[in-house]
Amino acid sequence: MNKRSRIKTPFFVTALSVVVSLLVTSVMMNTLMDRPDRVGYLIAFIVPLFIAFPVSYYIQGKRLEFADMHDELHLAHETLKHISQFDDLTQTYNRATFYQLVRKSEEASASKALLMVDVDHFKQINDCHGHKAGDEALVLIVNAMKSVLRKRDIVGRMGGEEFCIYCPGIAREQSLRVAERIREAVAAVDFEPSPEIVHRLSVSIGVVSVDAKFDMDGFDQLVQAADHYMYQAKENGRDRVMGGSL
Repeated sequence: MNKRSRIKTPFFVTALSVVVSLLVTSVMMNTLMDRPDRVGYLIAFIVPLFIAFPVSYYIQGKRLEFADMHDELHLAHETLKHISQFDDLTQTYNRATFYQLVRKSEEASASKALLMVDVDHFKQINDCHGHKAGDEALVLIVNAMKSVLRKRDIVGRMGGEEFCIYCPGIAREQSLRVAERIREAVAAVDFEPSPEIVHRLSVSIGVVSVDAKFDMDGFDQLVQAADHYMYQAKENGRDRVMGGSL
């Protein structure tokens, strides 16, 4: 059953039709008083029907048009909202939305961790296999990350090949294990940028964890610390996890 068949005639349409019918009937009854024969009866009772039904049909048609316009506007609004919040390629949150969601996290009072993830040798992928292959690699890596994360963990693309993951409610040792599972999941991805060519993917991850006393107004400090540990991971050979606490 489609949308149009589910829409019922509203009360005001029926009421308006009845009013129109009564008004026309009143006029026709006056005609009947002047001409009390069969033709008069036909005029008095049939003519109102020919007027009331078109009026009702016209009003109902306009109501359906407005319903369609409302649905289209709602869809456009939801589409624009999605575009404004998500990275188009990886479908992770964009930087601004990620920061906003983390700062508003309902679990801000609990222990938490921030993971900074950077794809190793990403420029080499783009230079050797093209940007389309680079895009494919990013999507595969994001899917691998999400496969080991919880639903409440928040993933954002900071730009280029760098991603940030906010994990609320976990302590330092647990956050390091999560980061290691991400590294292993990415390393296990089958990435073939071109026929008969397999490129091994890897990521360097910086992890910083804080306890429940940490004030999320200092979130920028948390990002800088995770970024610092991520660069340490790269300097120590890439494809590894480095972390600490604040």
